[in-house]
Amino acid sequence: MRILFISIAFLVASFGTFAQREILDFNQGWKFHLGHSFDIDKDFGFGSGTQLQFAKLEPSPYGGHGIPATLLRFDDSGWKDIQIPHDWTVDLPYDFEQDERIGNRYGYKVVGREYPETSIGWYRKNFKIEKGDEGKRLVVEFDGVFRNSMLWVNGFYIGRHWSGYSGFSFDISDFLVYGEENIITLRVDATLHEGWFYEGAGINKEVCLIKTTPLHIADVGPYIRTSIANGHAQVGLSTTIQNEDFEDKVVFVKHEIFDANGKRVAKGQSGKVLLKKRKEKVFEQKLKVNAPNLWSVEHPNRYLLVTRLYSGTTLLDSYKTKFGIRSLEFTADNGFFLNGKRVQLNGVCIHQNFAGVGSALSEALHCYRLKLLKEMGVNAVRSHYPFSKSMLNACDSLGMLVMDETRTAGSTPDALGQVKWMVANHRNHPSIIIWSMANEEGGTQRNIIGRRYMKKMVAEAHKYDSTRLVTAGVNAWGSKVDFGFAQEIDVMGFNYSLDFIDEYHKNHPNQPVIGTEVGNATVTRGFYEFAEDNNAFAISDGLGGYYMPEDEEEGTIEVQGHLAANMVRSNSGAYRTVKFYAERPWLAGSFLWTGFDYNGEVYPSKKPNNSSQFGAMDLCGFPKPLYYHYQSWWTDKPVLKMAQHWNWQGMEGKDISVLIHSNCDEIELFLNGQSLGKKKLEKYGYLNWNLKYAPGNLIALGYKNGEKVIEDKLVTTGSPFKLKLTPDKTTLKTDGKDVSVIKVEVLDKDGNIVPLAGNKIKFEIEGDGKILGTGNGNPSSPEIDSKPYRKAFNGKAIVLIQAGYNKGEIKISAYSESLEGDEIIFNKGI
Repeated sequence: MRILFISIAFLVASFGTFAQREILDFNQGWKFHLGHSFDIDKDFGFGSGTQLQFAKLEPSPYGGHGIPATLLRFDDSGWKDIQIPHDWTVDLPYDFEQDERIGNRYGYKVVGREYPETSIGWYRKNFKIEKGDEGKRLVVEFDGVFRNSMLWVNGFYIGRHWSGYSGFSFDISDFLVYGEENIITLRVDATLHEGWFYEGAGINKEVCLIKTTPLHIADVGPYIRTSIANGHAQVGLSTTIQNEDFEDKVVFVKHEIFDANGKRVAKGQSGKVLLKKRKEKVFEQKLKVNAPNLWSVEHPNRYLLVTRLYSGTTLLDSYKTKFGIRSLEFTADNGFFLNGKRVQLNGVCIHQNFAGVGSALSEALHCYRLKLLKEMGVNAVRSHYPFSKSMLNACDSLGMLVMDETRTAGSTPDALGQVKWMVANHRNHPSIIIWSMANEEGGTQRNIIGRRYMKKMVAEAHKYDSTRLVTAGVNAWGSKVDFGFAQEIDVMGFNYSLDFIDEYHKNHPNQPVIGTEVGNATVTRGFYEFAEDNNAFAISDGLGGYYMPEDEEEGTIEVQGHLAANMVRSNSGAYRTVKFYAERPWLAGSFLWTGFDYNGEVYPSKKPNNSSQFGAMDLCGFPKPLYYHYQSWWTDKPVLKMAQHWNWQGMEGKDISVLIHSNCDEIELFLNGQSLGKKKLEKYGYLNWNLKYAPGNLIALGYKNGEKVIEDKLVTTGSPFKLKLTPDKTTLKTDGKDVSVIKVEVLDKDGNIVPLAGNKIKFEIEGDGKILGTGNGNPSSPEIDSKPYRKAFNGKAIVLIQAGYNKGEIKISAYSESLEGDEIIFNKGI
């Protein structure tokens, strides 16, 4: 059975002015201050009497009554100047005396109901609205706020939004003072959690202000789908027009499509329709694009759709939409197809979390992380909640496939409302290939209750998007996997559970299957220990995390007094999983848990760990050993990497193991110029080479078809001597948003990275820019990410800088006691 959807998808309009519609960047000029969850005086008067009434107290922006912090006259000079996205948790300390049931999940930060003084945040922003805007519709749109947020404008309570994982918007037109200054205030309550991982706190996704006429195109833009046949694409457009005015009006819609060179390739116009006051209507149109350039992983081609709304000769509204044309097909016998070509989904799960910024990732940081993943061979991503607009924009532009997942499972109005929001707002991103409705809902995923609500969730997703299938992440683990979610979702999603997948496919030969979450390992970058456990070699974090390549059974090992569970589980080992999915073409692919480490969920480790260690890369994006295993089998380029360093003073003459990841046919090892022989490498395998340690250099040569194609080298380094800064880019945009991630390495005199270096590094910046934060990938670091200093961890760290608005140079300098420093000059002016 082949289930085929051919569809088209779009990237929602970028900020800018398009005729009567303005979409204004609302991310600058905010002020922030912590409040208090129960102390009214420390929470700026919130909760005192009737101050939550909508407008009964007749506040004015210049005085009157109301919650003081919501009024324009309030003195916020002592508040902190911040920029959106923002996560106030980044500035907070750790508390390792915290209840481990809480700390292990959320990373031991002082946020939650145990910390009333740091779990409420207040945001204020002054802005001027021109007198000429009176009579227009003005909407403030938040892509996401974590969590339980309440909004006021000029002291008037506008509304609230509970979830931190869905966006929301409010029409604030009636409460503005036109031609003068206004104030918008947001109170954010992060006392409670929605997930079991670090979630951050605050306005951690972007904000915009939308200006339109009362008669306008719906803010989600046209819904676009296509069919492709005989060398052309038929573009179906469903454009919702909303008349929020108080008079009827005759209107019509025009569409134009432009290619990447600005050439118009299609156009069309609807008939004229009388649209009644306070009503809406969907305009259906079809356009034809000849010889379309398809969107794909390798070539993420996109078009521009310009939609205009007219009444007579008057242009009322216009909307610009970037979109990509591509076909999707999930099959039960041959996996996933993109544009008619089979594509193995080599995916990873990720959280919106990065060193230095917590959950407040800008589009520039999303792009940085996606590029690292693509270098690893990743072509798809998934999270446990909907991705942000900026993340989806990055995926669209870079050619990264997406499984988009709602956070709340159920059939309640709130749960179904989150599905509607996600699908209606994200449905036309070309990168999204499938919707996910749930993840490991242990109490209901395999029973009748789960089946009941899943049926409604799937129907809700299909109601707002007919072009994609629906899945959910289900744990099998031996109990009734055929029941519950599996009976309602289009594509069966397995989390781990390798031992049950073949049988399920045999019993359900017509249902496509995908690995929604698969084998992980808990490993710390650059830290190696050795332990005897059935003659197995362990790569250790030294704090409670190991994986054991030669033993995929569950077990425990004791190293330096730390007890750890072996995370290469009997049914979901990272090595076994790659081979398992690659050898079954009927499987669409899989999503590794995880691409990057993330704060919180420190299991199976314990404090002082404050981050997970499941990632193929650490929190900074530095690769760990398993990164190279995936790269070996998910890319075509030669790969060879030794998971080891060569600074084992005191181990001379003793046995030592070197774990090697490669996709070569044979590996030859040389110790100080002497060959230790060759070993063959099986497909999807690895090598574990035992030898006697001697300082000097260890060189591995990789051969394919008898020819040397690649080498890797380890050296015994000298002491730390100097710092080296390496930016991901040296030219920054003057948009106040662009970010550069700068790698910091501690080198010896010969320029080798000192693998165990832990020197403290200080950073200074000159010019129109700022230091966003720092990181080092150490899962037990107690340092505060927002501070301009950091200890290196195993020879490495990063510093993040953000550009301002003015042209000119930015200089970033790094210093460390007794070491040569380094500096970089950035050009700014794009």
